[in-house]
Amino acid sequence: MEIKEEDRKEWYALNSSGKFEEAQEFYYNKLFPAVLDTFEARFTRTVEKTDVLFSVLGFTPEPILLTQRVLRPKTHIIFFTEKDKDANEKIFDCIKRFSIVEYTLVELSSEQFDGIYDTLKEQMLLHPAQHYAIDISGGKKSMVASAAIFGRDYNFNILYVDFDKYDPALRRPVPGYERLNCVYSPSKNLPEIYHSEPYKKEINKKDDRNFDLQKYIRNKRCKRIKDINYWWAYGFDTAKEVFEYQGSYYAIWDK
Repeated sequence: MEIKEEDRKEWYALNSSGKFEEAQEFYYNKLFPAVLDTFEARFTRTVEKTDVLFSVLGFTPEPILLTQRVLRPKTHIIFFTEKDKDANEKIFDCIKRFSIVEYTLVELSSEQFDGIYDTLKEQMLLHPAQHYAIDISGGKKSMVASAAIFGRDYNFNILYVDFDKYDPALRRPVPGYERLNCVYSPSKNLPEIYHSEPYKKEINKKDDRNFDLQKYIRNKRCKRIKDINYWWAYGFDTAKEVFEYQGSYYAIWDK
């Protein structure tokens, strides 16, 4: 389904005239289905496979649904905080209407770093998988920061729904110009810090043909680097185990 320019104009006119409820209804009935199709066509081939998707919910459900449409995860966990009851119900109704996979809503009981981090980790342990992603498009800054740190600690792809065009009058992206941005990929991104001091602790070598890397590191805080000289950037000296496997070095903090 293509986005029609006349639909954009009608939606804009409804908003400009103050008919916000009519504009929202028009958006979800006419524009958003086409936005989803356009977004999926543009970005499906640009992201890595995902088994489990974590999403942080803000005041609008659109980014969560856009990311879900592209990744099509086997499991989708949506984290939210208690807001106005009526607002939450409208958001949940929208997610239910447009979701294409099974999802679970998990309420964050705390907006502090420790509470958010622990809840994310608990859900990760309840849903073991090989490929994780976390969408940090929504939520308060404390939620986004906590989710991003957690995602980097546990080797999640960290994603964000951005936009190429923004309407300052309506204070929202122009429909159809949304963009999926992978801000961190554990398989591609390396630290920028290089440390000249050699790594001195023991490095175990995993050369057994039966060694299952994914099983060994599953649900553990683990970091991978190609060059051991980058050990300082990832704090390998604090890890409980460091091992080499197929030309890469891995540090594990959870045993």
